[in-house]
Amino acid sequence: MIVEAAPAVAGPSPSDRNIAIMAEDGAGIYQPRRHVELIRESFERQGKDPEAFIRFRVRRLEALRRAGHVERIYADHWRVPSDLVDRGIAYDLGRGGDGLRVRVLSTLGLEQQIGANEVTWLDRSFLATGRSPAMGTGFGREPRPSSGAPSGSWKWLKPSASPTALFLVPRSLVALWSARKSSGWGRRGLGRAAAPSSR
Repeated sequence: MIVEAAPAVAGPSPSDRNIAIMAEDGAGIYQPRRHVELIRESFERQGKDPEAFIRFRVRRLEALRRAGHVERIYADHWRVPSDLVDRGIAYDLGRGGDGLRVRVLSTLGLEQQIGANEVTWLDRSFLATGRSPAMGTGFGREPRPSSGAPSGSWKWLKPSASPTALFLVPRSLVALWSARKSSGWGRRGLGRAAAPSSR
């Protein structure tokens, strides 16, 4: 089994970003009443409650105030540091984040995936376009078509219709497609008349 374990806090809180943006306009002072007036029309058009949105931000400010990160001047004025987003991340991580996020990537182990006859997590991660920074070396490094076809049951395929495209496909699929193409099935399958066979 292959699992991914990571902190549930993936980045800055949207609340902290909203508050920091609004405080930049007010020279480090966040005013909930001003914020609600700026968003009211847009939120009401979308059927959202602007007051609830701001109440959530004020609750976040109260939590950060108790931790010493922001200062409440009075009900509608909060002094916010310029690095509020970073302080918010540190605050969340200091409290253990939102816990540990565990995600099952595959119920098969690596050895089982290597010989599997279906698409596995290993195949998807090998062919993924959005690679993680850790995949630049070792097992997950970018495949290099110029170094030749990969060993085993895979083959690089360059379709004639798109000279810049390159696909990694199972050899068995290439063999099946070639056999059907030579029998005229491929041309008929594309809606073209099959050329008479010269055999």
